[in-house]
Amino acid sequence: MTIDPMARLDAGRAAAKAGRYAEALAEYQWFHDESLAIDPAVYGVRLSYALSDWAKLGESYPEALDALRSVRDRKVQDLLRGCGGPGQYGRRSWFHDVTSINHYLGEDDRNYPLFRQLLELDEAVARECGDLALTYLVAAEDFELAGRFVPESKASVQGAARRLNEGVRRLQARPGPTDSRESIKFAMMFGGEAQLYAEHVELHRTVMSHTERRAESDELREFALSLVEDDSIREKTRLLLS
Repeated sequence: MTIDPMARLDAGRAAAKAGRYAEALAEYQWFHDESLAIDPAVYGVRLSYALSDWAKLGESYPEALDALRSVRDRKVQDLLRGCGGPGQYGRRSWFHDVTSINHYLGEDDRNYPLFRQLLELDEAVARECGDLALTYLVAAEDFELAGRFVPESKASVQGAARRLNEGVRRLQARPGPTDSRESIKFAMMFGGEAQLYAEHVELHRTVMSHTERRAESDELREFALSLVEDDSIREKTRLLLS
């Protein structure tokens, strides 16, 4: 019998609401560690809603924050040794995990120094993670470094759009929701995909606005929207892009 990762996430939420905090933590840990291997379509949810729920649990159950920081610290050490996740989820995925965890812990300020460490240790690792680091390079106003590591904008957005469209098609291929709870779950998954894509596009536009490429920013927005295949996801993305 196939395990439904979103059902496990829902079980964690239900446990948290009922005050069964240790049980909720176990479900959130399982979702973070195991869900991608079962269903790659949960990538966006795993790094957004699921981490948000985990961090929120820590408000009532401090052990949850300790566990989340432990996951973060272990993955940081792996990165600094040049290691990453299994299979296709390698160093880039580990960096994405770490920066996302830091975000939901309210510790975004750790991400820029981490990228500088990776750059000093191994530029190849830094290049694998460069586009994911753009948020933090921009926040630190290190536009010179951002300019070094920002990929060619249209090609990068095309790659992000391909991942978005593939993720949406995987979700659409699933059996439709059978009740309001299922509908909410689907909406979250679609919303997570659109959010990640919009953030990717906006980073490129921000770097452009601080370089000689400022005039290309609006053009890139329209280009990014034109690549989204699904009408409803395109509209969500339009609303997310400034």
